[in-house]
Parts: sequence; C-alpha cells; structure tokens
Amino acid sequence: MPFSTIDQLLAATLAGSIGGGAWLFWHGRHNVTDPGAPEAIPAPPVPSIPAGFLPVLGASDLFSEIRADALLFRIHQALGFAPENHARDVLPLLNQVAEFVQLLPASESHHHANPGGLLTHILEVAAVALLQAEESKLPIGRPTEEQLKYAARWRYGILVAALLHDVGKPIADVLIDVRLPNGAIGLWNGLGGKLGDYGDCYRVNFPLKRDYGAHQRLPVMLLKAMIPPSTMQWLADDPELVSTLIAYLSGESDGGTIGKLIKAADGKSVADNLLRGNRTRFATARQVPLIERMMDALRRMLAEGGQLPLNREGATGFCDGTDIWFVAGTLADKVRAYLDANEIREAGAADLPTDNSRLFDTWLDYAAVRDNAGAAIWKAAVTLDKEDGRSWSQTFTLLRFPLDKLYPNAGTYPQSLNGRVEVVAGAATHTAVDQIPEEPQGSTLQLAPAPVDPSSEQQPGPVSESPLPEFSLTPVTLEELSPSPAAVESPQPTPMPLPAADEFLDAEESASLAMIPLPHQAEEPTPLPEIPTAPVTPAGLRVPQNSVIGDIPQPDKDIERLMAWIQQGIGGGTISYNRASACIHFVKEGMLLISPKVFREYYQAAGTEADTTQIKRLQKLLQKSGYVAKNRPNSFLHYYRITNAKNADRSLVTGYLVTNPGLFFRDVPEANAHLEASAGNNVA
Repeated sequence: MPFSTIDQLLAATLAGSIGGGAWLFWHGRHNVTDPGAPEAIPAPPVPSIPAGFLPVLGASDLFSEIRADALLFRIHQALGFAPENHARDVLPLLNQVAEFVQLLPASESHHHANPGGLLTHILEVAAVALLQAEESKLPIGRPTEEQLKYAARWRYGILVAALLHDVGKPIADVLIDVRLPNGAIGLWNGLGGKLGDYGDCYRVNFPLKRDYGAHQRLPVMLLKAMIPPSTMQWLADDPELVSTLIAYLSGESDGGTIGKLIKAADGKSVADNLLRGNRTRFATARQVPLIERMMDALRRMLAEGGQLPLNREGATGFCDGTDIWFVAGTLADKVRAYLDANEIREAGAADLPTDNSRLFDTWLDYAAVRDNAGAAIWKAAVTLDKEDGRSWSQTFTLLRFPLDKLYPNAGTYPQSLNGRVEVVAGAATHTAVDQIPEEPQGSTLQLAPAPVDPSSEQQPGPVSESPLPEFSLTPVTLEELSPSPAAVESPQPTPMPLPAADEFLDAEESASLAMIPLPHQAEEPTPLPEIPTAPVTPAGLRVPQNSVIGDIPQPDKDIERLMAWIQQGIGGGTISYNRASACIHFVKEGMLLISPKVFREYYQAAGTEADTTQIKRLQKLLQKSGYVAKNRPNSFLHYYRITNAKNADRSLVTGYLVTNPGLFFRDVPEANAHLEASAGNNVA
C-alpha cells in the first residue's frame, strides 16, 4: 500500500468522523510562536505554577512520575525489536503519546482517576496485549511465510492500538485550561497539537455531561501525528494491518484480532486498578465512586445501630468473629434506601443502580467482599444456639464482608454469634462481571454526620500475610530502561554433571555451600576474596506501583520488600557483598543471591527467625517474579565455582541469579573476580 494511500484512507475516515464537529478544534490558537521571529532575547523568569495546575512535562519526566519503567521494559521485551529499531520506531511513539496525555486521568472517579492514570492505563494495556499476543501466530490465518514477514509489524500494530485506544479522552472527556505564553488561560483541545505546544501548565476540569463513546472515534485523527513517517511506511507494506488499525481507531469496527487483544487487556487493567489501584482523584472531580458511596453508607448504618441487626433470627447479618455474612438482597436494598434518603445529589445526577447484581459486582471488584470462585455471593447455613438449648438454622444467599473493611479497629468489632456459619459446598452463585462499565454512576453528595472515624476509611485490597517491614521503593528514570548486556546474553558453556539439588533448598541441603559451614565440619570453608563494600546508588525497583496486571509476571509484595531490602542495604552500606560471609555476590552474569542464606538474613533483619517453610515460600515467589533466570529447564539454581579454593570439593556455591542488577542499582558493583559460572549452567 503506497504511503499516499494511507493518507487517502485517513482523509476519508476523518471526513466521516468529524461531521459537524468543528467545535473540536482550537479556536485560532494553532501557532504560539512566529517561525519568522528574530532571535529571542533571554526570557524573564518562568512564573510559578498556579494552585490547581499541573506542569507540562516531557516524556522522560512523565514516565518517571508514574514509575513506568517496568511496563516500558516489558513492552520492549514483548516487541522483541532490535535496539536500533526500538529507538527509531517505538520510543518516538511512546514519547509522543506520553506528551499528549500528560498526567490526565483515565476517568473522573472510576478506574485510573488519579493524576497520570491515563498514561499508566494505556501502558498497562499495551504490555498485557503484547504478552497475550505471544500465544498467537500473527497475522492469523495467513501463510507461514507471511506470518514470518509481517509478525513484527502486527506486534507494532497492537502497540499502536493499545496506546491510542483511549487517547481521545483528553479531547472528549475533560476540559483542559492551559496557561498561554502571555499568561492568559485558554481552553485546549488536542486536535490542535500537544499541550506543550500551547503553554507550560494546565488544569483538569470535568464537564457535567459527556458522550462516553466520543473518545472511541477520535484516535484515528491522531494516528499520523504519533507514528514516525518511516514507521508508517513500513506498516503500509501490509494493507490488511493498516486497514484494520484505521477501522478500529475510528470506531468503525471491533478491530478483529487486534481489537480482541486490546479489549481483554483493557479489562484486566481496569479490574486490577479497581481492586488495588490508587484512590486519589482530582480536586475538580464531581462524581464520587459508587464503591465509596456504598461503603460509607454501610459503615454509617452499622455505626448508627438498628439499621442492620446482627446475630438473631430475622437479622440482616451474622458475625462469626472474622466476617459479617449479610443476607445479600436485603443488604443491597437497605444500602440503596439509605443513600436515597441521605445523599444530597446535584440536579441531574443519576440514581443508584436498581439491579442488585450491579451492587454485588461493585463490592467484589473492589475486594470489599470475599471472593467465592469469581463470585460475590455465597450460600451458607446459619445456625444460632439459644439459651434454652434449642437451635435455629436457615440457609441464605450471603455477602461476606471482612470485619476490617467495616470497622475502624478491632476494638469496635461486634460480638460473634452464638452459633456458626457453614458454607454449602458447591453452591457458589456467580454474578455477571462480563463487562466493567466505563464510568460508574455517581454524584456529588453529602451525608449527615455520623459517629464514624474518618481515619477508618480503609481501601479495599488484599491484606499482606507477611510481618516483614515495608521497605519503600525509589523511582527510576527512563534512561535506565534498557537491559544490561548480561541480561540479554547469558553464557551457555558445555553442560557437565551437577550435584543433585532440590530447587527449593532446605537449610540442611544448602548448608554444604562453601559460604555456610556445617556444624560437623572442622575445617573452615575457603574464604572468598573481599572486595571493599562501598555504598552504591540505588536505581529503584522497576515495579509499577499499584499495578499488578493480569498475566504479566508481577513480583509479589514480599519479593518487592526483599529486593528493596537488598537495594537499600547495598546502596546504604548496611549489607556487605563479595565477601566470604556475604549472601550476595556480583558476577559477570548479574547478581547472585546465595540461598537460603539471603532469605535467612532478610528475616533476621526484620527481627524474626525464618523456618524452612517460610524460606521455601520466598524462593517460590522469587522464581515467579521475573527477576531471576532459569538454569536448565526445570531449575532456577545457578552454580558458581570459587576459582582460588584450596579444596575442590568445597568450591561450589549455589544461588539465584538476577541477570539484570541494573534494575536496582544505577552503578552496579564490580564482579567478584574469583567466582565464575560452572560449566553446568545453562540459562534458560
């Protein structure tokens, strides 16, 4: 397809999409500077950013602001482009999209409503869609030779569709005030150019009414502005791909295979954010999320007493000491009635959903209730033992709320019922969660004061089982994105027989490592030569905050803490490395974590003694994290020899290999010259 043909397709699509929409364009403010103006004299100091405004940032600062390096790294890996192609074709697209959406939200009060939410969301969708695409041979249905020829183009097409699928939201869903060079405030519209083309800071406002489908028709108008011309010409070699993209980005089709991938990835990103995401919203947001309205009403009803009777015949709920089991339909009706009676809603604000399943699904989406195999509803028999020796029992359809979601602290929990709640096996009732709505119904509201401590507003989400300290993570910059050579090329020497070892090492099995003397050994192990431990500048974990996405391998919270402990300890000089007694050694291939010593010392740093079960748990989580490389098909253990060991039988050390320590340290320490990979290592 000639390049001019793309222009013709776009022109035809734009003509149909714009229609009578001249209101979309910037009114006469297309040029901020005169290209023919004489050489500028030094400008006066830039005025400070007014309250309520956000600065216009460049792509690198935007990625750093939302801590996007992990997502960018995964996109890089999933695309599989050579470094020069990534720099020429991918980074310009990512940068253009980032600078267009800036720190705008993806919605007013639903998913990704925080500053930077839209950029986070589209990067998440891209990462998930590309990962899912690896399961298909693209383009589907084409001959093998064509799949080999066009696969890279289709992966890039998926990236384009993911990044642009919501790029129309800054145009259709929000009102953006921008400060112009002369200090005046103007109304920006994205079809006239990026925010940075017009001013230095902006303010986000939300219209009272909007067309929630409008943003789906606008991405095609921005397509050529986002993709480098040479890359567009490369895509044009496959007319089917270009036609699919244009039809999808104009809202004229579902996008076929690409559209299905984007829809699935979008659902994963939205669902994850609802469950674990940032709850911050813009100060100008008018709508209050439905979940907040429901939980506030539920807590107030419990605090007021009498609204939701507990633990008796005819009660609405039954407390077993851990959860309150509410009769599902009764609770939904009472919450709806309470909000109808107590909310002060703006004119035109929508009422609460009348379908109870919508309320059930909302509680489930935000993990306010316990999940029953993907459903919010449980079927259980409630039995009450009476003082006269008789008992009362009845089976209900129930919602199961953890007590800490409803009460500010354990001292305010209600008494447990004198009886029991027993789940009826195999009787889970599944509610429909096939499609997550784009924006929940909401309104500005105000409830009458109630005796509830505002500090008790706990965000729904999984409660960590680990008692370990919360080692905080530090941000990184985009320049650190590229993996080190060690992470890309791993040595594959001739295999040799290795001593048998369980990949989940018990303390006794791994105590024979040269670093860790056994109690019955009289001889001290051969010490490793010491390299002075100097503080290292930590680069920060590339873990997207509040962004554990679907099928992408994501580090568990305890692994984030472990790696943060390593990062901060080595960076601050409190953890030694490359020493005879150290649990961490830097090698040519990366960073070697001696197991189980590193896990044991981690627990000791938290003031606890870890048992074998806890160590095995961390080992398994580390293997799933994506930070460590496999060695041989069925093992993560890597073997290293101490080259200056006097006793050959005691020269082998074993551990987990982090192939890209540059993810955690800006200045990776020097490798221990006296450790070399065993010939049996075969990094998968």
